[in-house]
Amino acid sequence: MTKLNKEEFRFAILITSVHGMQHFFLRLLPPLIPLIAIQTGLPLWKLGLLITSQYAGSAVGLAPSGIISDKYDRRLFLPCGLAVAGLGYALLLFTPLFGDYSISILGESFPIKFLFMASALFVNGIGMSVVHPTGYPIISRNVRAEVKGKFYGMWGSASKLGDSIGPAVLGLFFLFFVWTDILLLLGIIGIVYAVILYVGLGRYDTSPLRSSATKNSSKSQTFSKSLPPRRQYIYPFLAVFSFFTIYSFVATGVMAFLPEFIIREYSYTLTIGSLFITPESTASFYLAALLFIGGLAQLLTGELVDRYDARKVIIIFVIFSAFFTALFSVLSLNPLLLFLVLGAMGISFWGISPARDSLLSAITPPEREGRTFGYLWTGIFIFSAFSPIVIGYIGDSLGLRFGFSMLSLMTLLSLFPILFLFSRYSDLSLK
Repeated sequence: MTKLNKEEFRFAILITSVHGMQHFFLRLLPPLIPLIAIQTGLPLWKLGLLITSQYAGSAVGLAPSGIISDKYDRRLFLPCGLAVAGLGYALLLFTPLFGDYSISILGESFPIKFLFMASALFVNGIGMSVVHPTGYPIISRNVRAEVKGKFYGMWGSASKLGDSIGPAVLGLFFLFFVWTDILLLLGIIGIVYAVILYVGLGRYDTSPLRSSATKNSSKSQTFSKSLPPRRQYIYPFLAVFSFFTIYSFVATGVMAFLPEFIIREYSYTLTIGSLFITPESTASFYLAALLFIGGLAQLLTGELVDRYDARKVIIIFVIFSAFFTALFSVLSLNPLLLFLVLGAMGISFWGISPARDSLLSAITPPEREGRTFGYLWTGIFIFSAFSPIVIGYIGDSLGLRFGFSMLSLMTLLSLFPILFLFSRYSDLSLK
């Protein structure tokens, strides 16, 4: 087993903290949905638009971020994006200035302050869009090939740590602080972290890699001739894109309404001394546990993809994801069993990430890695942005249990693109 040396471990802490910070910002919104629902009285599908707006901002920013990442030094670009993400949350402080006025859009009434919230979250999403197109190429430039799986495991694990810290922090803040103080602090955190990251990246290679073909190419070179062979890159990329689009649609739907599902179906409360733990806080803690367990699982998956075919690892995780989501949707569980099932969902849904990232990196030429991850995540965020609306509508019409049942079936559909990678149309040299 190849281990990380001291310098690689130091670099891993720095670069994976980027992914953790992105997901810390990304997962602050779902635990707020139940409270926003109470205060606004809006249906779930409209509340899902807030998450959709955040995802749409990332979708808009990802492709340009990938192109910029492959052309210019990432040391400045990456920290600036995270500072903008923090600014997006800080903008929410101005929401009360818009009063209770509403406007009609396509026959539906929307409060002005609700639309401002959506705009601020769109800015937040644009800021977060720089992380994937810059983070993966920086890893490739600074680590040995034989330990990349471990780095992807740590990178993915950091994301789940950020995911779990966000809801856990909000669960505590709901008890002790007003929302304006929380938003101001989030903006400050984003800016301070950006400065620390800029200084830390000064020790590492953050410049893009240019192939000799790119350097010497003439202006008359066509786009099709500049692409790698179809069976080594284009077809496998489209297969991974299709898999991840379906899988992320499901994961986004699970994330968006898991707290609301737990509150509606279980509404657990807890009293510790004189402190009363509300159903909202309990649901946030359950979500945090799911994500934390999923993050730990990625450390193991990172080891697996350094040894085994990433395609086979993905297939196993997809099957378990569908199974445990189905259990969650149909069974009524006591507090302990709920924790265990959610933990299994966390392992199966998010433990898959290192295998996915390793597979995409293996089929991508180094000089195209930034834009490849940018294109991938652009499509993913576009399709995932519709998930909260669709699942919210199903939840309003047929109940969230039925919505989660549909998500478990969709998970199985994501197997077909991975199976394509074993066909003669895909020429991959993997373990």
